Amino acid sequence: TANEAVYPLARLIDLIDRMQLKPDAAAIAAALQDPLPVVRYWGAIAAIRASAVSATTIEKALSDVEPMIRVAAAQALLRRGESAVAWRAIEGGLAPANSAELRLAALNVITLQPKWPDSLKPLIKAAGAGSSRGGENYASRAADFLLGVVSEQGGGGD
Repeated sequence: TANEAVYPLARLIDLIDRMQLKPDAAAIAAALQDPLPVVRYWGAIAAIRASAVSATTIEKALSDVEPMIRVAAAQALLRRGESAVAWRAIEGGLAPANSAELRLAALNVITLQPKWPDSLKPLIKAAGAGSSRGGENYASRAADFLLGVVSEQGGGGD
């Protein structure tokens, strides 16, 4: 079907099972190069916990045409430690022109980091502006939370 061509559910379930149950670096690297964005996204998500996937392989996903894949790849790199290129991808995800869903994904990555660059503070504030297509204000609440953490701790960034 047409939907199967865009979102091949059976293939995705098999791929996600293989990547989660026993992360296979080759399968994840192949997923990151797949023509379908949804497969590349799940490849980036799997790379978050698959230490066998090289940082170089993940870094290539930072230039993916799909911004959600770039944010997921940035999360995978940040899980391994500091990465200036990953932070640039997060900055890109926070841009006010992006969808609220993408901004929320970038904000969620930041919440998982013990430290983040001070330069993100104004971007976090701006990312919280507006609401999603459905009218929710999740990005705004996440931004308020992060800025509150900064305020309480006297800094949450570097």
